[in-house]
Amino acid sequence: MTGLPGQLGPERLYVFVLGPGFGECVALRIPPDHWLVVDSFKCASKPAAQFLTQRYGVMVHNIVLTHPHADHYNGILELLQDNPTASIGCVHP
Repeated sequence: MTGLPGQLGPERLYVFVLGPGFGECVALRIPPDHWLVVDSFKCASKPAAQFLTQRYGVMVHNIVLTHPHADHYNGILELLQDNPTASIGCVHP
């Protein structure tokens, strides 16, 4: 990915909107270092959010699946494997 800042400001909220692809993903960095990922899709055979987590060397704390359609959950299992302490929630009724 290009255009990403080298370091994140310690007291700033960051919102990354990834996509469109076959789906979209939103990743939030909540100060000081809490990461939340909403939905997932794959880009170059890996979850799009992994580009951020690897770039900044961070672990995801929470994963939210808005609903169980393929364009929203593709890559969720890989995110959970890479972030085994992350909690996951689904808001689909």
